[in-house]
Amino acid sequence: MNEKSIASKIIEYLKWHPNAKPSEIADFLGVNPRIVRVILSRLRARGILVKTERGYSLRSEALSGREGAGFGALKDSLSKEESDVDIKVGEAIEHQQMQFDVFQKAKQLEVFNEVVKRVELLEQRVSQLEKFVEEFKGVVKSIQQQYQTTLQKDASRKCDFQKLVGEAIEVLKMGFEAIRIGDQHSLDSLLIDLEDVLERLKRCRAVQWEE
Repeated sequence: MNEKSIASKIIEYLKWHPNAKPSEIADFLGVNPRIVRVILSRLRARGILVKTERGYSLRSEALSGREGAGFGALKDSLSKEESDVDIKVGEAIEHQQMQFDVFQKAKQLEVFNEVVKRVELLEQRVSQLEKFVEEFKGVVKSIQQQYQTTLQKDASRKCDFQKLVGEAIEVLKMGFEAIRIGDQHSLDSLLIDLEDVLERLKRCRAVQWEE
């Protein structure tokens, strides 16, 4: 409430509506009935109100305007208590909001770290694939040179060089496609296949040298 504290409004209401019940006051002020009952009990305990079978009323000195310094100080004290309660509620809400913000940031950081981890792993696989490509190019170039000088030799001793090169190229194509779509599982499998093709190419080169 902006203009007056709840306690002050209860006192003001009781000046014109003696013997009011807590539910009536709560409805009029638009305040939770439990809060109204607590404040009524405090006002009664401090000698401002009296409670009868019909409800709550102000004491006669309050109604006649003879509040005195003590009564005024008591109202100020009540207003201060309610202000303190409002501050504490505000602090509690702020604390909860801070906790929620921290939780949200922690979740965002967790997702970010997971993305970074996946990117780093993919970069490692790309680096492996690049190394295979360089080694593959070297092996193919070496075999091509040997192949040109051994075309007239016994075909039974030659490995199927062209078939191996074609197979390696297909595996490389699939590997780059797996990188493009981010298929980590397929990329791992294709790297194993590429290792196998590369080893067979190396053996093919060794056969050519023997010839």
